[in-house]
Amino acid sequence: MSTRYVSALHVTVRHVSTRHLSARDLSVRYLPALCAAIVACAALISAGAAGAHH
Repeated sequence: MSTRYVSALHVTVRHVSTRHLSARDLSVRYLPALCAAIVACAALISAGAAGAHH
């Protein structure tokens, strides 16, 4: 992992642990990433299911 990623992760964890951010701020910040992860998982599952059926 790159140092930039680790430092960004550390800052994010620190912000969450200290609860400076409200629930709305967290949802606004992480909702797009969460949706992207869900879509990616759904695509992988559907692709795997299609591959298994064929």
